[in-house]
Amino acid sequence: MKYSQHSSSIKSVCKTTPYPVVCFNSLKHSDETSPNNKANLLTILQTAISKSEELLNQLLDFGNDIIEKQQGTIHDCNELQQITMSCLQRSVSLIQDAPIINKRKLADAIAQLSAALTNKNTCLEGLDSASGPLLLTLRLRNSIDHTYKHSRTRIGYDPSKVLTVAADGTGNFTTITDAINFAPNNSNDKTIIYVKQGVYQENVEIPSNKPNIFLRGEGTNATKITAVSGNGFLARDITIENIAGAKKHQAVALRVNEDFVALYRCHINGYQGTLYVHSFRQFYQECDILGTIDFVLGNAVVAFQGSTNDLYSSSSTVKSYLGRPWREYSRTVYLNSYIDKFIDPAGWIQWSNGDDNDDDDQELDTLYYGEYEDHGPGSSTDDRVTWEGYHRMNKIDTYNFTILEFINNDEWLDSTPFPYHDGVQ
Repeated sequence: MKYSQHSSSIKSVCKTTPYPVVCFNSLKHSDETSPNNKANLLTILQTAISKSEELLNQLLDFGNDIIEKQQGTIHDCNELQQITMSCLQRSVSLIQDAPIINKRKLADAIAQLSAALTNKNTCLEGLDSASGPLLLTLRLRNSIDHTYKHSRTRIGYDPSKVLTVAADGTGNFTTITDAINFAPNNSNDKTIIYVKQGVYQENVEIPSNKPNIFLRGEGTNATKITAVSGNGFLARDITIENIAGAKKHQAVALRVNEDFVALYRCHINGYQGTLYVHSFRQFYQECDILGTIDFVLGNAVVAFQGSTNDLYSSSSTVKSYLGRPWREYSRTVYLNSYIDKFIDPAGWIQWSNGDDNDDDDQELDTLYYGEYEDHGPGSSTDDRVTWEGYHRMNKIDTYNFTILEFINNDEWLDSTPFPYHDGVQ
């Protein structure tokens, strides 16, 4: 088979997998190398870890050479690189410790590697937009690119066993941040933090060394959170809000970049880029997500269920779409969903609104967008886009996007107290 045909067939298969880019990069040379060579894979991962350690040291060395405007960008890259180190190390453990690399182990390892690649892209985007000495930016970009070339019991509620946050001083803590800081590091057990009713004017970050945090509120007016980075993070009955508004353009209310994250009956409110599902596997049940432009974006494997269908403000004058491809291998499907009349009959739109753009062509060639058995006045697919990657799905097509297959729910979602529906109707 010619390379172009080989490459095309692999792209076609990879479009429906959880991590299309990782899938393609792993298989494109499959005629030359053995995909089952465990020793080679471990060698590549160990090399990536070594290069990541070098990059971490370089990030620290840049501390005295940068201007104030660049400090935030370097700090973000440093934080992302530390998460990447953990991802790579977990990938090694998953592969090294398994006598047989089964489907579930492989899915876990790929999730870690996909997150590492997403962290790279996020850091590079920050460097591209940062101002300051060009030489520094180029040095750091080159270091990052060089590094990544090597790495292609159901929870109950017992008030006596939780940390309580109350702004009026009637709990264990008056701020959510203090409660999170008190939680044990690297714990395998859930730490339940009960947040009493009230508005908490704080930006809460759950660091990666505080896994398995469960924030539970008394209602959706409890707290404001702008970033989450904690393995196994859960939240219920809480408002997560960014009040920056239109003047601040993109203002993320919630960023999630860790594995096995689930939210139930939460209210996520912002203007542009409200929910940044950055990476890993995530689940949202009965959550209200409000925004205007691209209010859900990211590279995570994420499923939404039970969201309300009452979004209607300004629908008579503003065109709305089901999605648009931010990058290559964009994937979004709507299964058994209610689609209202304010959705444009075309359904989907290009990132640059149809301007002559080579990146748009590449994005359209690799995307997978689909609809299956949706209902409502905007659900007709008669006038949808005619892109190669758009699909009027049948039931067989939906299999890879069910909760069981898409986010491996039997391994982690069953251990949460949150309801979910597996399969399609």
